[in-house]
Amino acid sequence: MSKDLCTIIVTWNSANEILDCLESVFLNTERLSVETWVVDNASHDGTAALVKQHFPQVTLLVNDRNIGFAAANNQAIEMASGRNFLLLNPDTIVQQHALQTMVDYLDGQPHVGAIGSRLVRPDGQVQKSCFRYTSLLSILYGYIFGGVYVPKDVQNPTRVQSLAGAALMVKREVVAQVGPLDTDYFMYGEDNDWCFRFHQAGWEIHYLPTAQIVHLGGQSAHRVPVQTYVRRHVAKLIFVLKHRRLWEYRILVHLMRLNIQMYWISAEPNMRRYYKDVLATYDREIRAIEKSLHSIECSPSPG
Repeated sequence: MSKDLCTIIVTWNSANEILDCLESVFLNTERLSVETWVVDNASHDGTAALVKQHFPQVTLLVNDRNIGFAAANNQAIEMASGRNFLLLNPDTIVQQHALQTMVDYLDGQPHVGAIGSRLVRPDGQVQKSCFRYTSLLSILYGYIFGGVYVPKDVQNPTRVQSLAGAALMVKREVVAQVGPLDTDYFMYGEDNDWCFRFHQAGWEIHYLPTAQIVHLGGQSAHRVPVQTYVRRHVAKLIFVLKHRRLWEYRILVHLMRLNIQMYWISAEPNMRRYYKDVLATYDREIRAIEKSLHSIECSPSPG
């Protein structure tokens, strides 16, 4: 029999967070039948061993290399039996009634395909977790006003464009229709792309403030700061290449590079090395994208 919920947690060197996260899941299942999956992306800090020792009821998959966030989630999605999927970061703590509230809401809203909980920091501060679909316009808006937001209505569910993948619940039927996460995104951007495809298929995405999950935020990302900075930018470029126009991509490549250069120029001396590394890594990623584009443009047309 299909479970009410399949919780999927992708880990990478998450030994400091994963036990608290899993404990919070199992303490707050309430009336739900839940299966929990942990997909470990070749951690070297003993994450997988800790999960196996303390939570033997978890279905644990251990990869021999870091295949990325999207691909690792897809591994569990393909094999899991839940009628709803919850993508949950390992640096989260599920609060009382959150899972039940989210499942009940999805069950009662046939037109809603995905929802996100209210995310809060350990000090109670609400984390911005809603996004606009990536475009030249939204990025320019983000540079001026900020690209991430929380709906003004903090009491009632609100329709939004896109939600952070830190605590994102999706109906199985939606995934069956739209497909799994796009593995062209290694980390970051896959949630925005998924929500965009849900919307294109006619599903609504809602922010649900009545369900609350604590999110420490960026625990794995802090371990590779340069790659994280660049991956966030590159993910937006990938989205634009997939869903927008080529000329938008061309402008954004230069706009993002200029933005990094401005940070480099204005940075304190102790941070200039960091931004220099960011710029070099960004340029290397752009060369790889341009090489792929060139290959596509030069390939013979079918027939």
